[in-house]
Amino acid sequence: MRRTELRRLLKGSVKRALDEVVGALGTAARVEDLDGRVLVGSADAEGPAYAVQIDGEVVGSAVGQGAEPLARVVEALVAVEIEKRGLAQETLGRYKELTLLYDMSEQFSKLLEPEAVALHAVEQAQRHLRASGARMLVHDPASDALHALASVGSAPQSEAGADVATRVFRSGHAELVGQGDEQVVCAPLRHGESLLGVLQVHASSGPVLTWSAGDLKLVCAMAANAASGLHRARLHAEQVRAMTLRHQMQRHTSPDLLEAVFDGLPPAGDVQVAVLFSDLRAASGGGTDEAPSALLERIDAVLTASLAVLMQHGAVVDVPLGEMLVAVFWDPRGFEHAARSAVTSAAALRSTGLGAPLAIGVAAGLLGDDRTESLDRTINAAARLHGEASGAVLVDAGVQAAVPERTLARPSSPPDLPVYEVMA
Repeated sequence: MRRTELRRLLKGSVKRALDEVVGALGTAARVEDLDGRVLVGSADAEGPAYAVQIDGEVVGSAVGQGAEPLARVVEALVAVEIEKRGLAQETLGRYKELTLLYDMSEQFSKLLEPEAVALHAVEQAQRHLRASGARMLVHDPASDALHALASVGSAPQSEAGADVATRVFRSGHAELVGQGDEQVVCAPLRHGESLLGVLQVHASSGPVLTWSAGDLKLVCAMAANAASGLHRARLHAEQVRAMTLRHQMQRHTSPDLLEAVFDGLPPAGDVQVAVLFSDLRAASGGGTDEAPSALLERIDAVLTASLAVLMQHGAVVDVPLGEMLVAVFWDPRGFEHAARSAVTSAAALRSTGLGAPLAIGVAAGLLGDDRTESLDRTINAAARLHGEASGAVLVDAGVQAAVPERTLARPSSPPDLPVYEVMA
């Protein structure tokens, strides 16, 4: 407690109450601070002096006849005043936190890019915790590692600061750790049952080295808000990508494919098909400085080999842009046979690339009354799987159910939309 604090606390209603107490004593008495300044009572009062203590610290004294009970009254009144001010400060702090979280939530609703969400989150975390730095790390399923989506200020210096992010992501539990002159607060970015990454804030060698459980709770709340904003931005990006892909497929999926597919199907009733999608450019094996003619020759070679594999397995094939490959599988014996043909073809196609292995997506589709629209949706679903494949063969739950022995679930896929990888 500062030496001036007793004088600061003995004001207003507290001072009036003490004036009444001193008057009721019937003898001269006073209360003074450590510098001897009279705060209450008469400066002429004489007699024994009794220390006034707050939390074990002497902050002043009561002097005069009857000064001992006066000292105890001062201590009681000051304790009540400190508690009142503490509650007021806590209420103000809660209000500021709620206002901060509300403002962050409102801002996140306006941000449509994951990077913008991450930057806003780390800037607010650094500012409100007066931190040396903050960063948002998101999980990359392909490498099973965390990478920085946004950061401000300095990076953590200690080993504890470097390791806590991975530990918090693996456990899903927030941590407040300190090592030397550094403190780190780290909270998981959780949306539903999914962990997207972590929000980490740290303070190094400065005045802010007294973070508490309350600060940890605030960072957890900020992380929860940021996770919702990040999920919303990712969903928006996915919707934009899906719409773009859908328009692309609608423009370039040839009528010949639709005619060939529908001519081979029963004239009425629902029909299950499997659709394979791939983009041949990534597997052409060409460099960025390769002549266009050489690149086209490579793509043509991959296309020729791919068509041979697909036709061998009874697929109806279309090459709408000369680079995208669409194949539809249907079998009168049932969907399981169609799905097996699609997966077998996909596994064989991976080796037709002259460079990197082909990335392939395979999706199941039910062609109902509007077969054109149903097939279009299934092609889009296969194209989305292809976009996540990175040289692998990915299938959806419908295809996986038909060939469970050849597929493994991807741990990173969301529970409501599982993705499976075909084993090599």
